[in-house]
Amino acid sequence: MDGNGNLLKQSLSALKDVFPPDRLTRQRLHGLLQGSVQLSRSDLINLCFLNWAARPFSNPQIRFAAFADETNRLLNQCGFSELYSTAPYELYLMMCLLCEKPLAVLAQVWERAYGDRDQS
Repeated sequence: MDGNGNLLKQSLSALKDVFPPDRLTRQRLHGLLQGSVQLSRSDLINLCFLNWAARPFSNPQIRFAAFADETNRLLNQCGFSELYSTAPYELYLMMCLLCEKPLAVLAQVWERAYGDRDQS
């Protein structure tokens, strides 16, 4: 994050060529809530991930299965293709959900992807 609490530009990340460019930023979320931005498949997957990652589970495999079932149901309802476990970003989110603290893992990987890069 920069000094204002905003996410750094994804172009500065070591993962820029692997992960999709449409991250769920505060600005994008605001646009979704205002109806000025159309919901994308990636947005839906990110929102489902955050919903399931924030819930306490004693068994991460149950959380993962519930996430996959609900996300695929919603993707189908919206006319999008189901989760694709060979897509790097989707696989990354799924792997995070199999960890005890998925949001912490998500944050740590993003931090490492930026390393000591310039924060402009």
